[in-house]
Amino acid sequence: MMPARWTSHKIPPKVAARPAVLPARVNSIEVFVDEECAEEPAPSQVPKSPKPSVLKLRQATSKNLKKETELLKENPLRNFPLSSLR
Repeated sequence: MMPARWTSHKIPPKVAARPAVLPARVNSIEVFVDEECAEEPAPSQVPKSPKPSVLKLRQATSKNLKKETELLKENPLRNFPLSSLR
């Protein structure tokens, strides 16, 4: 679905981010904002503090990764079947 009307805004480039040599003319980035979408309220924010179950899962995953890393240090080819190595 195409919006009924667009609003155009020109955003000048940052001067500090440019190299010492400036081009003959300064370009700007043209941004189009759909007025229908601009009127809609912003989506709700994701909660900042994760649930305790998520933290427990992260800790368990971290422990599994550490264990797997140690096992791979001992035997780097442990995940490959012997038949594929010949």
